[in-house]
Amino acid sequence: MYFDVWGPAPINSIDDFHYYVIFLDHFSKYVWLYPLKLKSDVFIIFPVFKNLVERQLNSQIKTLYSDNGGEFIKLRPFLQNHGISHMKTPPYTPEHNGVSERKHHHLIEMARCLLHHASLSPIFWTFAFQTAAYLINRLPIPGLNMTTPHHILFKTPPNYNKLKIFGCLYFPGLKPYTNNKLEPRSEPCLFLGYSLTKSAYICFNFKNNKFYHSRNLQFVETVYPYSSKSNISSINSNLNTQPTSSNSPPLIPLISIPPLPNENPPNLPQSHESTLRQVISPPNNNSPYITTSSPNISQPVTNEQVSHIHNPTRFPHFT
Repeated sequence: MYFDVWGPAPINSIDDFHYYVIFLDHFSKYVWLYPLKLKSDVFIIFPVFKNLVERQLNSQIKTLYSDNGGEFIKLRPFLQNHGISHMKTPPYTPEHNGVSERKHHHLIEMARCLLHHASLSPIFWTFAFQTAAYLINRLPIPGLNMTTPHHILFKTPPNYNKLKIFGCLYFPGLKPYTNNKLEPRSEPCLFLGYSLTKSAYICFNFKNNKFYHSRNLQFVETVYPYSSKSNISSINSNLNTQPTSSNSPPLIPLISIPPLPNENPPNLPQSHESTLRQVISPPNNNSPYITTSSPNISQPVTNEQVSHIHNPTRFPHFT
């Protein structure tokens, strides 16, 4: 078993983490990732991780490989009491811990791609790293004969039906989080990954800056909220000045995105992947409309299309 700490991060995460620690299985290449607020939290995380792995896999940890960091030296009495051998690298020789270093590089590259593809702020880096670890464990590896670490470790193939595009727009079922029957059952949120303790997805409500876990949802994988903010603002201004017919309902934007907490998101250039596809008006008098990126062009749509967008469906149970 290899393990190593990365950090401090160049920016504090939105959930106030500064480091993360990875545990890497030598046989299956499966990686576990835990965000940390302090390096010394490794002393708290490792006993929890040890009990979890040994119970789930019915196998004991025999040897640990790490560098000579102080956070690992503090674990020495615990490792000796449990009969775990601890192999350390000489000072200033990270190449002796190359397995962990290469895994750090893999995680950083994938997390960077996830953040930039969705035009998200770096304050979401903890969710990007955890999603990257989740995906890496489910990707075929040539060194494992094109099988996945998840399949080798747990003897079951991964469920790819659960995978969604990181950072896209989606509407979760918020009924468990509402206080009364008049509150909305769903609001536009940001998809931030997969829960490791629930059969659910993690989302961020940019209206009230809260995180939710939900399974009843509808994904809009062609829309990335923060990369489309400039487009939404221009459409809003055009819609406010556009005259509407007395027989047609007023056109309103699908979402209105406030700035991130404690940070102003950059004014990013428009791209073909981040263009807002549709601005949808609520169904009224059976006269729904869709306005394309040009607010002067509108076309009628069927009730079935509007029902598909406005009514989130229950996502099937996944393993």
